[in-house]
Amino acid sequence: MAIPIIVHKVILYSSAVVSVFGNGLLLLLLAHRNSHVLGKYRVLLAMFALTDIAISLFDAWFIPIFLLGEYGYVFFGYGSLFLEQTLGKIVNVTYCSSFFVPFILLPRFLQQHFGIFIFISFIYSTAYVAAIAYIAYTICGQKATDQFSYVMMDYANMSAIPAPNAFPVEYIDEIGSLRTVIVIGVFTSGVLCGKSIIVCGVCIVKILHSFKTRVLEIRTRHLQIQLFRALIIQFIIPVIFYFVPFCIIVGAPLAGVSFGQLGNVCSITSSVFPAIDPLLIIVSISRFRHTVLDWFYRATGRKAQRNEKKTKEMSRIHTSMVAQKRTATLD
Repeated sequence: MAIPIIVHKVILYSSAVVSVFGNGLLLLLLAHRNSHVLGKYRVLLAMFALTDIAISLFDAWFIPIFLLGEYGYVFFGYGSLFLEQTLGKIVNVTYCSSFFVPFILLPRFLQQHFGIFIFISFIYSTAYVAAIAYIAYTICGQKATDQFSYVMMDYANMSAIPAPNAFPVEYIDEIGSLRTVIVIGVFTSGVLCGKSIIVCGVCIVKILHSFKTRVLEIRTRHLQIQLFRALIIQFIIPVIFYFVPFCIIVGAPLAGVSFGQLGNVCSITSSVFPAIDPLLIIVSISRFRHTVLDWFYRATGRKAQRNEKKTKEMSRIHTSMVAQKRTATLD
């Protein structure tokens, strides 16, 4: 049974609204004077916030549909299914490229570990997306078999003229021969993702080691740890919401069994990422949390009450520290 399109729309539209709000809030926080201490990392966060907004809005219009068959799958955008074929192909390739954008984790870790320039990060990111787009365009040009005509009946007639802008990815043709171009393309895409994840994993270990060996001022060290924590979040979330669904989509058909709507579950899961990402980053960095709370108290007219509470807390801490020093002196 097909997942109703209305379910896709509700989830994708809701995700887009939360993404625009969350990433918009993150951009405001990055522009705030309290965030200037983050340095170049502000630029990277701003770039990915804007990218998250673009991806969520694109997904809400595109409405990606994945149907898993035997030794292959088909995907298309419900919003672009009946566009002119050339434009439809470009849109499908654009979606493929945007699906892999969250895997561009490498520059962020390399920048923190080796101090590489943002320009180099931009070159790497552009080359990465271009490689994925080329692979997707090559696979998109392959002729499809008739196995998906039945599963597509809930959405469109594959025999219609002009044909719907569906994007079949089949590992085996009608006579049982391996489709080398498609297999190599999918495998290469997986390798690009896996390579980024492995390199980021190595950088995580090295950065953790550097925290133990480098001597930093307490405030600087605390800030670096928070930035690193945000970086870890930006690493783990794409792995869970993109890499795992990607592996299921391209790997499940290899069993020779049609899993059908499982592909849609994976695509919906991936579309939630742009909404979750900014909220977790805001929570992980104390400066962002404090600024948001400050705005909230200002908006609700409780700023003075909060300042009084903070003053009492600081006074209590100061009194406790003085008492400890006196006790130590007497001893």
